[in-house]
Amino acid sequence: MAPPSVEHEAVVSSPVESSIPTSRRMIAAERATVPQFRVITQEEADARMSGAMRTIPGMALTRIEAGPGSSVPLALPDVEVIRLVYRSPAGHLILLDEQRLPATADLGDVGMAPGDTLISTDENGVTVALWLANRTLRLSLAGQLDQATIRRILTSIN
Repeated sequence: MAPPSVEHEAVVSSPVESSIPTSRRMIAAERATVPQFRVITQEEADARMSGAMRTIPGMALTRIEAGPGSSVPLALPDVEVIRLVYRSPAGHLILLDEQRLPATADLGDVGMAPGDTLISTDENGVTVALWLANRTLRLSLAGQLDQATIRRILTSIN
C-alpha cells in the first residue's frame, strides 16, 4: 500500500509532500501547548475517550492535552481531540492525537476507511501518520522522525 500524503485541505498521492500546516503545528507544540489545546489529567482523558486511550510503550509521556478537532488536519472539526505528548528515548517530540468519532459519523467527512493509513513527510522532516483504528477511533502520530521510525512506533501503539 503506497501511503498518500496528508495535507490540511487535500490528500495528495505522493508519499513525500509538504504538509506545512502540520509542520508548523508540530514545531509550536514543542515549545508550548498549542493555544487551542489545554492540559488535562489522565483521568479526564480516559473519561473523554471512554477509557479507550491508546499509548506508545517505552516513551516518556510529558503531558496530555484536549483541543478542538478544527485545529488538527483531517480531524472532524466539531469533535474534540485528545493529544498525548511524548518524548522518545532520543529526545524527539512525538504527538499522538486521538479522536473518538460518533457512531453516526460520515466516514466520507474523515476521508478514510477503517484500516487506511496515510503517511507524509514535509521538507522539515516532520512525518505524520493518520489512520482509523476502527469505525469510531481516528488517530494520528507526528514527529520529526523518518517514515520507517514512525511506522515502527505506529505498530507498537496499544
